[in-house]
Parts: sequence; C-alpha cells; structure tokens
Amino acid sequence: MLHIINMSKIFHDDIHGPIELCPLAVKIIDTMEFQRPRNIKQLGSAYMVFTSTSHNRFEHSIGVAHLARSLINEIARNQPELNISRAEN
Repeated sequence: MLHIINMSKIFHDDIHGPIELCPLAVKIIDTMEFQRPRNIKQLGSAYMVFTSTSHNRFEHSIGVAHLARSLINEIARNQPELNISRAEN
C-alpha cells in the first residue's frame, strides 16, 4: 500500500483558474462533511434558466479558500511587522 502524505492538489476554477491547495486543505476537502455540499446549488434554481451555470457550495468553498489564502499573502507582504509565517499562509 502506498501512502502519499504531503501532496497538494490543483483544482480548476472557471473564475480563478488553477487553484493549488495545501495537503491540510486537501484532507479537509476529502471529508464526507465537505463533500456533501456538492449537491447544494449556490445559485438556487437559476441553473434551470442558465443551464451552463453549475456553481455549487462545494465549488464556492474552494474559491473562498483560494481568496482567503490570497488575502493572507497580501497582508503578509504589505505588513511585514505582523510576522506572518509561511506556515500560517
């Protein structure tokens, strides 16, 4: 049996492009609780009118993780006095 421990994963997002998430985020995404929102539509019934929209809560959560990391990276770069470590972003 092969165990891959520290492996990030890349998700493709139509808005943000490729999103690389760290191994901890991938472990969280792989949980049953995180996978459940795949069937909950972010746009409600709008997908019935606009059939090309498939945005669901799962995809939304991936995008939010990406934007949160981008925000932390910007804060770390623009405010070095906060001493935000690489492990925290």
